[in-house]
Amino acid sequence: MKSRFAVAVLAASISSMSFAGTLRHDVLEDDYVNYGDGMRLVGGVNFSLTSFGSGTVIGEQWVLTAAHVIAGADQNSYITFETDPDPNDHDDIPLSGLFRVDAFAIHPFYDDVLGPAGGFDLALLHLDAPVTQYTPYGRFAANPASNAELGRTGTPVGFGATGTGLTGYDAQTGGAFRLAGDNVIDALASDPRVIDQFVARDVVDPNTNQPIHFTQQQIASQFMLSDFDAPNDPSSGVYQGVNIMGSATSLPLEISVAPGDSGGPVFFTENGNRVVAGINSFIYGLPVAMGGDGTDNASYSDLQGYLRVSAFNDWITEVTGIAVPEPTGLLTLFVLPILLKRRTRLGNPV
Repeated sequence: MKSRFAVAVLAASISSMSFAGTLRHDVLEDDYVNYGDGMRLVGGVNFSLTSFGSGTVIGEQWVLTAAHVIAGADQNSYITFETDPDPNDHDDIPLSGLFRVDAFAIHPFYDDVLGPAGGFDLALLHLDAPVTQYTPYGRFAANPASNAELGRTGTPVGFGATGTGLTGYDAQTGGAFRLAGDNVIDALASDPRVIDQFVARDVVDPNTNQPIHFTQQQIASQFMLSDFDAPNDPSSGVYQGVNIMGSATSLPLEISVAPGDSGGPVFFTENGNRVVAGINSFIYGLPVAMGGDGTDNASYSDLQGYLRVSAFNDWITEVTGIAVPEPTGLLTLFVLPILLKRRTRLGNPV
């Protein structure tokens, strides 16, 4: 089975570049740009000069991103990470630089064909030089079985295509500016309206060569969901009053991710600090019969899916050596082996 949203994953061509994310139609784009400008260690990931996504610095030389952004990469692939892709945006904030990737780890259970429908949509990039200008982001530490993400306000960030909730994203845009907005985490993707888009799978543990079975519920529960709520006024047209899940109130900077935002973070704020709680993974428009508009274009009513970092903290720590505080309660659900692919150095930052 291949889910419909497998074609709506958020890596994008880099042939055209502009802003990122679809926004409320009644809010200035500059408000989202200014919000994103404060998150300097969210950057752009380029793979072989043909695919563009986003990523987040979580250690001096480690970037967290989505697996589908670099799907198909091997030791000869050209991958870069740039923390400020547009050096001419004149915002007076120092650039962090351009880095080349000298090693990467794609989760060993990720499937290139299934994409997010098969789960495990995360990868780690090792940079050829340390990021020194800013402090790397921490990660959200929670027992995934507690579903601690639900009801919290997340801040998706990325460099993807832009548009408004009325129009959806414009495929001819994306890549130059970092945009950030807010959205409430409404549900897990095990929601009955979404779960059938995921695929139960048998995988082989590369450490033991033993098979492991993951149910559809287990795969879907790796992702959390937000819906894109329209302002409740007549200017929202056919979307006025439409609500798929959670509160129908549109936040002041309500946002949807779009192609090019893949791999970017969803931040929570903990004790005044931003921590990475999710990885932008997919968009999905529910069929009209289920209350959606049937499109995967990041318009109002569409759902956005983020991989839950809490479910993969152990794997991230194994690869990077960067620990997070132990969550209370049961141990993490997905304690999985690492697969680090070494690559030759590609030279110094330019």
